[in-house]
Amino acid sequence: MISTKFLRLMTRTLLFVVLTGSIAGAVSSDPTIFESFFSRYRFKPSQPFAGSMQFKGKPEFGKPASIHIELNALADLDTVQVFELVTMGLRSPVFDPGEIRWEAPIDSGATKSFDIKFTPEYVGGYELLFSRYLPASRDWQSLGRLMLAYDEDANLVCYGTSANCGAAVVPLHPIRTADKLSVEFPQIEERKGQPTNRDFSASFDFLKPPVVGDTCRVVINLECQRNLYQEVQYVAEHSTNLRIIQMPESWGNDVGVNPEYRFFSDTLSFVLVKDGLSYLNFQIVGKHPHAKRGNHLTTDFPIYFLTSAEEGLLYLGDFDPIKRFSTVNSTLLGSLTQLPTAGTNNYRIKYSLSKPDYRAAADSAAVDSTGVNNK
Repeated sequence: MISTKFLRLMTRTLLFVVLTGSIAGAVSSDPTIFESFFSRYRFKPSQPFAGSMQFKGKPEFGKPASIHIELNALADLDTVQVFELVTMGLRSPVFDPGEIRWEAPIDSGATKSFDIKFTPEYVGGYELLFSRYLPASRDWQSLGRLMLAYDEDANLVCYGTSANCGAAVVPLHPIRTADKLSVEFPQIEERKGQPTNRDFSASFDFLKPPVVGDTCRVVINLECQRNLYQEVQYVAEHSTNLRIIQMPESWGNDVGVNPEYRFFSDTLSFVLVKDGLSYLNFQIVGKHPHAKRGNHLTTDFPIYFLTSAEEGLLYLGDFDPIKRFSTVNSTLLGSLTQLPTAGTNNYRIKYSLSKPDYRAAADSAAVDSTGVNNK
């Protein structure tokens, strides 16, 4: 027998869906509907909100966009409810407001609506998740998501529910004509569907686009997210069509989360020798007591860029464009239809090291200690 309480909850949910559907004329995309549920199990917290989220108007590249969110409480709640909008993947725009608070007490049947604004400044695909904070587990519970994608010319390809955009999108990356060419690596990001937690976050600012025969300077800004590092140095793993002419100085031993030695900034310079696909993997290598193999940990920051003599910079980002763009809908290429075939990813690798080179010094000391080189 169906309980009276359950019928009341279902009635409120259906009324809310009807009401939110009636405002669809004010927006340009289909809404994502939140599905509420109630659980008796501690390992699966209840989700006591019905609601929807949808774009208000068409989100244009480089201009403020807005997402309208409606919430309807389906239970009495005596604690403040905190919500936020985030992007899955590599980088997140600045959302305004960054956090939504619904103060307690909240009566069953109460409603709340608000807009969250942001400016899309990267091309590729955005996955926008609206989530609720769970204090007991210090985790976030996803309520719904929207998708948004721009092609390589910053033209809008799709927006709305995941059904509208599908899976044929590429990760976010800078548009090739941007005034500031920057590749960012946050501490936490999603890689192949799994969250990755780095010991360092980083940004790489290209002061100008790479051109054959010209010196390209890259300002590197690092932030340490973990203590106990020592003898931190850098390795540039790069394709042979790059010639490294300046490496940053090694960070050393003053590395950790303490604000006094948490940040590092320096410049890497290289000369592009030949057009095509270039690969630059900047690695942070340091001694750490929790290393599982050996006594060093390595954090990788892979960067790819593609250039041609006729059109200059075609792509800059953190994924191989030849491999990735060959598997997605061609509409994401915009006018760059030649991008998947503009180069080859069959490149050779070289290494450049920062100074001081702690590992080389340690290896040399180990050899000397055996007496092999003593005469």
